Amino acid sequence: MKKGFLVFAFCLMASAVFANTIKLKSGKVVEGTIVEQEGDFVRVDNGSGVKITYYVDEIDTIDGKMILSKKNEQPTQATAIADEKDKVAFEKIIDSFIANNTLGGSKDWENLIKKDVQGFGDFAQKFPSSHFANDAQFLSFYLSVDFVAGSKEKRMEMLKKVKEFVLSHSDWQLSDWTREKFRAIHYLSAAFLMPNNCLGVFIEAQESLQNQDFLKACEKFSFLKDNLDFSKDIDGVLVYEVYGSLSHFYRKLNKSDEADSILKEGLKRFPQNERLVNVADNIIKQNKLPKDYFTKP
Repeated sequence: MKKGFLVFAFCLMASAVFANTIKLKSGKVVEGTIVEQEGDFVRVDNGSGVKITYYVDEIDTIDGKMILSKKNEQPTQATAIADEKDKVAFEKIIDSFIANNTLGGSKDWENLIKKDVQGFGDFAQKFPSSHFANDAQFLSFYLSVDFVAGSKEKRMEMLKKVKEFVLSHSDWQLSDWTREKFRAIHYLSAAFLMPNNCLGVFIEAQESLQNQDFLKACEKFSFLKDNLDFSKDIDGVLVYEVYGSLSHFYRKLNKSDEADSILKEGLKRFPQNERLVNVADNIIKQNKLPKDYFTKP
């Protein structure tokens, strides 16, 4: 009885651990738990702590359900291995950027960061067919604006490259995997959260700011305010970037009423956004306004 009970318990444990059955087109059956899933791949924990990536094009069924391939031809096992190596190489650059980003102010910080930013560009050149090639190319351009370009002219040049990239890749958006890597270090630019049609407008707003054209910047941020889906902004980054910036730039134009109106709208829609609340509190203190100035009906 005791032996039978142990076998039964083990079977229960196995069924709990291996929650998914993946059948590959090669005929191989993989038992494991899907721990990560995007549009073109799934990552599976096989129970030993090793996570293996399988791309949609090599999968036949998951839990008996047919998986539709995005491509006409099935990649070979060698292709899948090459894709995984690409991801490892890309992740290595991101991890280096993450580590070096914590060294701000140190003697070698600037050179290390520049090397990482260059690394993204090198990756895009070396692995042009990688799932992450476009992510890497975008990062190499966008991060260069803050970390590589020193003069205004250089920043404008890099912003132009970012905009050209966005316009020529209308179907592209930063992958969820890449975004989550940057979220882990709280280095989540608003640009990383925007759909392509809004990202181009955001870059144009940055160009306007470089030229200190605050009126045009307000026009661009107003477009973003009216067109962005803030429901997916779990970090509050978009809310602060759009409403906080728009209010600030109206003040630069000596349009205090418009600035206050924007801030009131933002606080009414997103009362829990701490950074937006802090902006309002600072304005109240500086101008000796009533505490409920931005929140009263």
